[in-house]
Amino acid sequence: MQLVLPWRHLLYPGDVCWNEQGFRLAWHVMLVEKSGDVEFRVRDPRTGQRWTVSPRDFLTPLQARMMAPVPDMIVQAAGMVRDDFARRGHPGVVVTAEAFASLNGRPARRLVDPRVDLGRERDSLAPKPWITP
Repeated sequence: MQLVLPWRHLLYPGDVCWNEQGFRLAWHVMLVEKSGDVEFRVRDPRTGQRWTVSPRDFLTPLQARMMAPVPDMIVQAAGMVRDDFARRGHPGVVVTAEAFASLNGRPARRLVDPRVDLGRERDSLAPKPWITP
C-alpha cells in the first residue's frame, strides 16, 4: 500500500498540486503552499431569490482558511450551505462558488467552475471536471 497509494494521482488529469485529486498521502504534500478565498452564491430557482454566503457563517476562521484552497472541502461546505437553506424553508437551492486559489505564491486563479451546482456534487474517487485546470 505504501508503494502504490502515493502514485494514484497518475489516474487523474491535470496538476495534482492544483486539483488535489489523489493528493493526500502522496509525496507531493510537502511541495505545495496553497491559499484561497471562497464565497458561495445561493439561488432559489422557485422564487429567484439570491444570497451571498461567507464560509465563516458556518466555519471557524481557521476552518474557512483551510477549506478555501481544497476542492473537495469546498463541496462539503457547499453541502452545509444547501442543508442550512433547506432547514430555513428553501429546499432545492443552487449553490455555486466564487473560489480562487494561489499555488506556491503565484497569482490567484479560479479554482472551481462558478456555473456548477456544488450543492449537488458528491465527493468520490472519480475525476472532478468542475475543478478548473
